[in-house]
Amino acid sequence: MRQPLRVERQQSDSTLFILCLYLTTNPHSWEFLCERHLIVMRNKLFLLSCLLLLPLCILKAEQASLSVTNSSNYTLTVKIMKYGGGLYRTLYIPAKETRTAYFSSTGWFYTKTKAEKSMSTTLYKKDEECFEIVCDHRGYSQATMTYYVSEYGGNAGESISKAEFEKDN
Repeated sequence: MRQPLRVERQQSDSTLFILCLYLTTNPHSWEFLCERHLIVMRNKLFLLSCLLLLPLCILKAEQASLSVTNSSNYTLTVKIMKYGGGLYRTLYIPAKETRTAYFSSTGWFYTKTKAEKSMSTTLYKKDEECFEIVCDHRGYSQATMTYYVSEYGGNAGESISKAEFEKDN
């Protein structure tokens, strides 16, 4: 009778998998082992494929979006705030460019904005009104905001301090 053969293999999650094989004179034991190993490998490959494809499925899912366009010569920092709940996302938007935020659930939001221009003063504003983003059985929002910034401040939104802008609540 042959001695047992010990085979060790380290898996990707750093756990040690120890398989004790007892070789016998029966040649079918190797066939069984090979078939079992192929089944395990096929299951792992299927699981890996699912995990790799999951992000693609999520990206393909319909999501609500808010595109923010900066039509000024200022650089904008736009904080999208959850109404009654804190910061949702921050967008940094160079002059004359657009950035988009995506949403996966319905909610009410408002924005805080910082407009900066080199060698000029920095302006801070907060929306006076909230807006709703819909992402549910009713459909999904595809909203757009466009900012026109002037040195004179204008009357769009409420002027706030730097400290108020930096708060994430």
